[in-house]
Amino acid sequence: MRRRWTRWFRRLYYHPQLRFPVGYCREYGSAVLSRMLPERRRRWKLLVSLGGYALGIGLGEYTSLQLPQAALVLAMILLGSGIWWWRYRRLNGLWRVGVILALGLVWTCLRAPVAPQGPWLERPGTITGTVVGLRSRERDRTQVVVQVDRVYYPDLEQPSGKVSFKDSPLNPRPKVLLNIYHHGQEGEREILAGLVPGRRLSWQGALRLPVDSGNRGLFDYRSYLRRQGIVYTASTDLAKLTSGDLQGFMVCRWIHHWRQGILDTIEELFLPAEAAIVKGLVLGDKQDIPQETTLMWQRAGISHLLSVSGLHIGLVSSLVRRLAAKLGGGGSLTSWVGIGAAVGMAALAGWSLSALRACLTATLVVLLARREEESTRKGSSGTDGFSILCIAAWIVLILYPLALFDVGFQLSYSAVLGILLLNSRWHRGQKPSRIGASLGISLAAGLGTLPVVAWYFFSVPTLAPLANLVAVPLAGLILPLSLGAVVGANLWTPLARPFALAATGLIRALKAVAGVIASVPGSHLLVGQPPLPLILVYIALLLVVLRGLERLQFLGSRSRNQLLLALTLTVAGFLLWAPLLQVDYARFSLTAIDVGQGDSWLVRDGTGLSLLIDGGGSDPRYSSFDVGSRITVPYLQRRALARVHGVINTHPHLDHIGGLLTVVETIPVKVVVDNGNPGNAPAAWRLRQGATRWGAQPLTVSPGQRVQIRTQESTVTVWRPAPEGTVNDNDLSLVTKIQSGPWSFLLTGDLERAGIEALLNTSGVDLSADVLQIPHHGGRNSLLGPLIRRVNPKLCVISVGRNNFGHPAGETLDLMEQLGIPYLRTDLHGEINLILGQSGRYGREGKTLLVTTGRGITMQVTK
Repeated sequence: MRRRWTRWFRRLYYHPQLRFPVGYCREYGSAVLSRMLPERRRRWKLLVSLGGYALGIGLGEYTSLQLPQAALVLAMILLGSGIWWWRYRRLNGLWRVGVILALGLVWTCLRAPVAPQGPWLERPGTITGTVVGLRSRERDRTQVVVQVDRVYYPDLEQPSGKVSFKDSPLNPRPKVLLNIYHHGQEGEREILAGLVPGRRLSWQGALRLPVDSGNRGLFDYRSYLRRQGIVYTASTDLAKLTSGDLQGFMVCRWIHHWRQGILDTIEELFLPAEAAIVKGLVLGDKQDIPQETTLMWQRAGISHLLSVSGLHIGLVSSLVRRLAAKLGGGGSLTSWVGIGAAVGMAALAGWSLSALRACLTATLVVLLARREEESTRKGSSGTDGFSILCIAAWIVLILYPLALFDVGFQLSYSAVLGILLLNSRWHRGQKPSRIGASLGISLAAGLGTLPVVAWYFFSVPTLAPLANLVAVPLAGLILPLSLGAVVGANLWTPLARPFALAATGLIRALKAVAGVIASVPGSHLLVGQPPLPLILVYIALLLVVLRGLERLQFLGSRSRNQLLLALTLTVAGFLLWAPLLQVDYARFSLTAIDVGQGDSWLVRDGTGLSLLIDGGGSDPRYSSFDVGSRITVPYLQRRALARVHGVINTHPHLDHIGGLLTVVETIPVKVVVDNGNPGNAPAAWRLRQGATRWGAQPLTVSPGQRVQIRTQESTVTVWRPAPEGTVNDNDLSLVTKIQSGPWSFLLTGDLERAGIEALLNTSGVDLSADVLQIPHHGGRNSLLGPLIRRVNPKLCVISVGRNNFGHPAGETLDLMEQLGIPYLRTDLHGEINLILGQSGRYGREGKTLLVTTGRGITMQVTK
């Protein structure tokens, strides 16, 4: 059998019609890359040019320059460089970087997806397009990416009421993320199975711009979709969807069917808990992994194993190359077979940026093998991994300029860069043990990704090197065993059982390792979002250490110890200064967090007090977006809040209590305050149960009872104005008044008519305040006018998001304009920060209140 395969491989390798294109690709590619890649001693020029191009991409993204303006900048730089060349007959590096920067600016303006806007936006109509990808499939919702052709609006005042989108190589038709809701009825499974690339679709709905983040430093959904070429969102019911014929996308359809077949096979071979992990390891599919497991793996520092990257692709490519060599393939042929396996796995994983980087580097290594042989023969320096990584980044950023801002791109390249620059130099001239080499690689990758992890995730897994020392070998066994089980199931089902059983045992061991590491005190260090100057200082100090490592072979063991001490102090300084710089030095601050259609307020003062009043939320029956894990908890972590002194739930509606459930399950809490209303008993019970794990004290506020929290800087008073017997849950909302110096703030929850009437009749409480939260998201209320006149605020705040309830009501906005009271809205202005006496800049007596928003508005309110 082996001889037959060996003859087949050799016949294939020496076939005249196959040998020419393979050899041609290798020879031509090697010649081109040899001219592009510099010698090892001049590789920093490649990095500088890449930095100039990346800077041009950043300017093109954040300066909002149009193509004519970018082209004018390029023309001016080309003109200046031409004059310099004519005058001095040479072109220095500054002009070259300037030209590359301008090219990056122009290319970003050309390639960045643009969302056409007009009066037809968010207007219902009939939309037609072609499916280009499947994103996720849940129990009651399926997400597909559709490239829109045209939209028909019956009531649009345009010729024939049609809006058509044209296609071009640089600006393709806009893509829509379509949410299709289904209800488990008969025949839906067959329709959903037909949603494959190339399927024509038509549905009734409206095109909307994705929701962007109004909170600084948090995940921006609109930018995330835009980096993938998606500029609109839409939703429809499966009953209103019309499927058409298949057009093109044959290769994408094949890949989709193979991927779906692998997923179905994994679900048949493994139990649900293990199947979710196998899907992540093999295909990067993490949608079935529970939130608790994801959080545990993040705390342990091994969550990268669930994303297909160089580790996974390198392992599969190596196994395929060895198999091809055993079957008698030649060296060049086995290399190309390995590359084919890497490309196939990356395609099945959806071409994530980390997978694309692994494929590019593997291909470049094969293409440059001839150059390395010639350099070795001549005794000159060849091309190292650093140059290959830079040229791979060049290719990715030319294809997808906005990938520069993708966290996967930054993590992938920073990890490999850390390994290439730090690990190889630390072990120069020595042959470390396997454990030492593995630990060095993990440490180098951690040092390279440290600022990226802190910037996006606000915390650092301190025991990640030790966890990876055990987890990576386990994953290296689980991956081939899982693939063997999938292949065996397609040949003969009993053949797959031993592989699946072995993989199941190793997966449980891997989960146990993650649980043990994550439970160790200090394994997860909260640092907040470090400021950019601190990140630049960290990178500069790492470069200094790197320069010392360059000369390490000429130095003694004492210098090695000194460099190790410098490296340790650099990391320790970063981890210590990052949370210190997040400390709120204001005497008092009150923040309305942008949680969409809901309420969430964060109170902090100079004594260290931190109170969270409501946490936003959404109904899981209508939305799978978890506000608590996506917005509320990350916002607290970004502010480096390792614990919260008190949580106040005004009433147990999900748009107020939903986010608090995640908060009390993630962050230590001392006191939990609620109104004792059993209107949403499961959520209220979960809130108290989640708080008991931290030993929190539950406190219920009854009618006529008042709870006060006093510090040297502020006084917080909480009461329930509605009497016993009130039926409406909104009218049972707790009311909070905060006093800090001469300033006062009144938060009213979701009070409606009866609740406001009870509030106005409250005795013993001064309702006058400088800042008023408009109750119930600015909804219509006949008693709102008397309330505003009684409070007499200088500023009103409306916490509201995209909704179908008509919030805020037009009457509410008209009333505030008639009274001449300025107001801010979280849906328009993002998070709203009310800061008193920050660093003494506005007077020690607190006569001025600074107001800033997440979308760049800054104003001052004077007492």
